[in-house]
Amino acid sequence: NFATLPIVAIIGLTIATMGALTSLPMFWPLPTALLSASVAAGGLALINSIGQMAGFLSPYLVGWIKDQTGSTTLALYALAALTIVGSLVALRVSRSSAVKVAGPA
Repeated sequence: NFATLPIVAIIGLTIATMGALTSLPMFWPLPTALLSASVAAGGLALINSIGQMAGFLSPYLVGWIKDQTGSTTLALYALAALTIVGSLVALRVSRSSAVKVAGPA
């Protein structure tokens, strides 16, 4: 278990949620900065669709891991690892492939 006292678990979940929600305003400008105007809407739709799919599949993943291991600890580690991988991909993409837009002459 991560925390034996419920108050410690609630504080930990609160801090984790604050961190996850704080990153959202920094993430959503990336597709429009990285994609050209003609494909930006499609890119945003694809990102939203993948996010909705993750929200649907994550509880099944947690349940399957709990059935296999008898604990949700490994499931939380798996979800944390997926979050870290996504963050690293976003960092890598944002630094390397921004669309260059010509400024006014």
